[in-house]
Amino acid sequence: MFRFKLVLSFSLSIIFLRLTAVQSKCPKTCDLALGSYSVWLGTNLTFISTVSADSITDILGYNPYVNLTNGDLIEVGTKINLPFTCDCIDDEFLGHVFPYTVQSGDTYYEIAQTYYANLTTPAMLEQFNSYPASNVPVNAVLNVTVNCSCGDASVSKAYGLFVTYPLRVGDSLGSIAATADLSTDLLQSYNPGSYYVWTDAEVKIIAEVSGNTVNDIISYNHPAIPNEYYVMSYTRVVIPFPCDCIDGEFLGHVFTYKVRSGPSGGNTYDTIAETYYANLTTAATLERTNSYRASPLPDNAVVNVTVNCSCGNASVSEDYGLFVTYPLRPEDSLKSIAANASLGENLLQRWMEY
Repeated sequence: MFRFKLVLSFSLSIIFLRLTAVQSKCPKTCDLALGSYSVWLGTNLTFISTVSADSITDILGYNPYVNLTNGDLIEVGTKINLPFTCDCIDDEFLGHVFPYTVQSGDTYYEIAQTYYANLTTPAMLEQFNSYPASNVPVNAVLNVTVNCSCGDASVSKAYGLFVTYPLRVGDSLGSIAATADLSTDLLQSYNPGSYYVWTDAEVKIIAEVSGNTVNDIISYNHPAIPNEYYVMSYTRVVIPFPCDCIDGEFLGHVFTYKVRSGPSGGNTYDTIAETYYANLTTAATLERTNSYRASPLPDNAVVNVTVNCSCGNASVSEDYGLFVTYPLRPEDSLKSIAANASLGENLLQRWMEY
């Protein structure tokens, strides 16, 4: 994972960050972390205890407000905390491995999305086990790998255990903060990124639209993205690209995007700019730099996606590394960005350009 030193210039509401030294792959392990498990129809506390390898007593100890009905039944939709150790997996990333014994009819999708309540993914199950998704034998013991965190003392030492929280339909930064009785700024401080990952994004898609290889994306974002099968929605990731002189007028880079049909195909400038390129560009810029009308765009059309960038300023220390194009979002402020980047506000202001 790269630690950010942030320097900034405003041009079309874009900030530039710099990258410095790489941290170790597993900077810190801990004896205890939590996973947020959403209770599904048909399960009970006994089953949850079995798949999590926790005793019912341990689970209830971390969920004193859970109301049991009819023995060990829990109301559907209740979110309970499962305790587990947060270890260094394959010397690559922080996580925990639960053992699961396959039953007749089980699939990776059912195990990941239902039995483990999206704390893992089918792709991660396939990666960390030797069985193909199409042929998982009954009674096989699977490694169910779940990402976790041991916190960040640079933000605050006042908080306790960290929870792996799978994003669910209807979740937003505001709703999660309200549920946890925390501020959105605090959540963002513990979840820094400046490419903003959309729901259901995959590393291979991010690599495709940015003209990078999967390995490039992983190398610039480890351990936030530990492998090609895992990237959490609504986090920021770093996308490497050259910073060129566009038309002899400004610094930028032109990505190429091939239009695809369908509801998720990205056949409008708004979808391409706001989702696939995470507001690194704008719909207006796309329309200005391409010959197609705003919508709908023709299938298989190749769209030029122009993104601003910076190569720095010699008047500021050369101790900083690469610059990152950082799109401003409604919740951002000079103070919050400076805090996330561990820099002073004065340094950021020195990089403002008008």
